[in-house]
Amino acid sequence: MNKVLIITLIVFLSASSLAVGLPRHLNPSEVPEELPLNVELLTIYSLIVDAVQRENFSLALKNIDELGRVYIPENLRYIYSRFNELLDREIKILNQTKISLDNAEYELFKGVLENARSELRRASSLLAEVELIDGELSESCREFSKTFRIPLLQLSEKVAMLKELIKEYRARLKNLLLELERLEGLIILDTLLTLHTNVSEVLVGSELFISGTLRTEDGSPLLGKTVTVYLDGRKVTSFITDRLGLFKGFLKIPYIYKPTISIFAEYIPDIEDRGRFRGSRSNVITLRLVYNVPTIIAWLNSSEVRPSDSFEIHGQVIGANGIVKTIYVSFLGMDFNTDVLENGNFRIVLSVPENAPTGRHKITVYTKPHGIIAPASKSLEVMIYKINTSFIIEVPSIVLGCYRLQVHGKVVAKELNEEIPVSGDVVLEVFDRVLREVVESSDFSFNISIPCYAPSGYISMKITYIPRAPIYDGETIVREVLLINPLTVFVPVSIVTYLMVVGINGLLRRVRAMQEVSFKVVTLGKPEMVLIHENVVAEIAKIYFNAVHVIEDLTGLKRRPSDTIREFLDKAGVSLGKATLAFEELSYMTEAAIYGGIEPDLELARHLYDQILRWLI
Repeated sequence: MNKVLIITLIVFLSASSLAVGLPRHLNPSEVPEELPLNVELLTIYSLIVDAVQRENFSLALKNIDELGRVYIPENLRYIYSRFNELLDREIKILNQTKISLDNAEYELFKGVLENARSELRRASSLLAEVELIDGELSESCREFSKTFRIPLLQLSEKVAMLKELIKEYRARLKNLLLELERLEGLIILDTLLTLHTNVSEVLVGSELFISGTLRTEDGSPLLGKTVTVYLDGRKVTSFITDRLGLFKGFLKIPYIYKPTISIFAEYIPDIEDRGRFRGSRSNVITLRLVYNVPTIIAWLNSSEVRPSDSFEIHGQVIGANGIVKTIYVSFLGMDFNTDVLENGNFRIVLSVPENAPTGRHKITVYTKPHGIIAPASKSLEVMIYKINTSFIIEVPSIVLGCYRLQVHGKVVAKELNEEIPVSGDVVLEVFDRVLREVVESSDFSFNISIPCYAPSGYISMKITYIPRAPIYDGETIVREVLLINPLTVFVPVSIVTYLMVVGINGLLRRVRAMQEVSFKVVTLGKPEMVLIHENVVAEIAKIYFNAVHVIEDLTGLKRRPSDTIREFLDKAGVSLGKATLAFEELSYMTEAAIYGGIEPDLELARHLYDQILRWLI
């Protein structure tokens, strides 16, 4: 009977000690994955189809790319991706179809029938392909609507609008084919267009005289025809040919700041001339542009600054002949400007924002174009840094449950090897509590009561410094302290040990005796096991952890919070040299005191610590 009671009590005590502090949790597999809102999806698809109807294909494809970033559960991702893939393919082919139809129409206007025929063949093939894809897209609407709870009628109506655009392109293709057939039955004369200018370079902003001729392939001049002139690929002006097929006039050169520009002319037959003359393009003339490029010389008075600091940019603009009156500066996404003196010198003061990120940042000093003066720029670099801060703290290695934890320390900031007093807030996070103290001159302290229900083991303390001045960098450290709670360690261990040796009846008598004194030696045989006073346990643990810290600092070995005494001893192995035996004996003594209740020899423990320190140093 006694054995049954002992086993029952052991199971009960073990279960209760394990259950302390276990957080409640939710099984992730039981949490349903959320779908995107059906109203939002339908709105996006409506915007996509509307953009396609306006033939704004780039906007439609951009919106489809955005849909690819929406989170969809794994089991539904195929349906979602398949629908978007079909829609994406259909829009891309519709875009290619429009390009081919536009090119064919342009070639028909010029009378280049072979090119027009090639573009129309391509458009016909693309339309056949897009009609197949449109059929698949229409069929997938039902499954897509059911899966994502989108009204089928509204979704189908939107997809049907794409079919209308396909019909429109099909009708346009038919009309262009008819026009091609009509033109193929006519005799169309080729034309020759020439363009001339008497200079090879031109000043920006000036006027350029140009001339040219438009004739048939047999040299006959064409009267009253419109010739369009393009500069750098853009239409700039038009001329009408005279009875000799000549055209001439002045062309305004825009303020373009690049080495060269190209000019050409083009003749496109109007409605009356279609079927009579073929369009033509002139020779291309390349001209060198002439303008003045100033030089900017600039430098910083300080290449390293801190948030809220100010610094100066000095410099000079050379070669602007006094025309440039303002210099501009771009820094951290902000723009500034200042006046330029008559001699070209300038000076500007910039302030670093308090929230500026640290690191190297680009500064661009530039001028804007002004007539024949081209824009110029100069790049500089500034390093933004903060003064590093660190903690010096005093925290015990071991604390006892139901007592108080005292943390003292200071925040240290150093610059040029000088210690600077700092102010701000120090935040301590421990026992699921957040404590804050205002720091005025570096020093801080916390006095925390340790909950009596806290389980034994390592507790983590997170200490964060939040600077008041932006020139200082914040700092965060984490310290771990061994918490020994007699209510969750010593009493259960002692009771269980006692029950296993003398039985339940002896336990009842000694419990009454324990209530009369703070602690009592209980003889259990060899080795001698006692109920040790908590101060003794704390002292042996302190000596042990001091030895651990010495080993970590001098050997580079790191003890993980989860390492037991024996695991760290195995990790240290023989790497401690002559100190190995001393640390091994100290480890076993600490383990026996904390977990076995065996009275430690504190003098011997201190002697072993001194040996470890002496051998390692």
